[in-house]
Amino acid sequence: MIYLSKYKGSELVSKKVFVKKVYAYQFDSIEINFRYKNSQVYTTEKFTTVAYSNGTFKAREIEMVSMCYVEDYDSATEGVRYCRSEILIIQDIISFFTGIPFTVYNEISSSCSIEEICWQEKPTNLVIEGESYTDQLNKLLQKIYTEQELIGSLLDRWRKANYLKDESCDANLYHDEAILSYFHIIKLFAENNSHEIKNKLDVEMNSLLSDYYNRNFFFSANQINSKIGSIKEVLYEILIGKELTLSYKIKYFLESYNLLDPNVNYFIDSMIKIRNAIAHGRITYQEKHIWPIPPFFCLARDSYDVLELLQLLTGRMISCYIDISCWVKEWEEAKMFLLPSEENFNSFLKGNCQFVDITKESLCTGNSQNITWATIFNHYVKNPRKFSVERIAVSFKEFFLNTEITEENGADLFNVSVILCDHDDDSIREKAISNIKKIIKEQWFSWSNFKDLYRYLDYNNVAPTWYKEYLENGLYRDI
Repeated sequence: MIYLSKYKGSELVSKKVFVKKVYAYQFDSIEINFRYKNSQVYTTEKFTTVAYSNGTFKAREIEMVSMCYVEDYDSATEGVRYCRSEILIIQDIISFFTGIPFTVYNEISSSCSIEEICWQEKPTNLVIEGESYTDQLNKLLQKIYTEQELIGSLLDRWRKANYLKDESCDANLYHDEAILSYFHIIKLFAENNSHEIKNKLDVEMNSLLSDYYNRNFFFSANQINSKIGSIKEVLYEILIGKELTLSYKIKYFLESYNLLDPNVNYFIDSMIKIRNAIAHGRITYQEKHIWPIPPFFCLARDSYDVLELLQLLTGRMISCYIDISCWVKEWEEAKMFLLPSEENFNSFLKGNCQFVDITKESLCTGNSQNITWATIFNHYVKNPRKFSVERIAVSFKEFFLNTEITEENGADLFNVSVILCDHDDDSIREKAISNIKKIIKEQWFSWSNFKDLYRYLDYNNVAPTWYKEYLENGLYRDI
């Protein structure tokens, strides 16, 4: 598609310009060739080394050629402005399939000229690390042409969020902003479905009222329609208006694409709270800090826990909407780290017998409820009053005492053992202390330094007594 030139009478008042850009892209194991509108992008055989905030990387050189028309009074360099939207969309597309932001900052050279640049007449192709994504790319391109504004917005928000996440340099510099960008994607999907949701609920409300009058009164069809019409506005506000929240709209979309389950449901509720805290503002001052030390006071305290989950969930939501399989494997793996809902976890602690798949093995490797040593620890830290050490110890005593420490489960059991080492039960306390000493000796903890666990718990105001004394007295030196 070529945008037509402008005319003044019968006189042409615009000129054709070609823009060529060369990028050094950090993702080197990739083969690209496709066109979007009047722009084409393709990989070259050239490689270079580029420096990023977190080190130097081997980078693949990617070329992009765009053609556009500029006003006759404009210089050729104005072509960059005219074709900017196409360039951004192409960067969005590549970034979506690789997961690594492709931005204008990857540019290493650029030229604008009225001299024609030959297009590479090659078929559409996208291969990443030996796997072909060409069919998915074609579907995505078709979807962009039919829903340009929505798809373009979704992809660009996702790329920007990933960029902010990467540029935070392990110090949560832009974590608040990245969370808002990911949430913008979720909200776009929610609002895009609003009309469909309202129509569906409206039909169900009409059906409910019609059934009520038919079963209980001797009205004619016209009388029933009249009755429904007279009370519909009031009932709509009661039955639909107050219930049609952002949370409901998001979950409706997720349910439509089989992405909703109790753990995702709880994650969405948690994310809405975090998003509201960031968007609407609150006191940010904090006395305590943990590594990595932030450059500013943070609004989202749990940003490290949620960012990757948000990235993969939103990536999967976009893929489902486009009807491609991108990010399905990564999201299925990430779902294992979602916290179980407080309701489910509380139900288990009360001794509900429905959790038959929770065993000492599945507490280490995972289960359908996502009740594992990792999520037990996280729930305790988030709500130590509701999910106290006492309740955890009573419910998981048998599993805890009979679980052998290994390199695979050591990291999660280290965290749990530190909070259980203050329990009054001698068998639990001795097992917890034994676990701690062995894990420190074998270095099976996931923290950069085993002392960081105490700092993390202290930061969350749940500092353990025994472990603090253990560190203060230097007893770990005797291991």
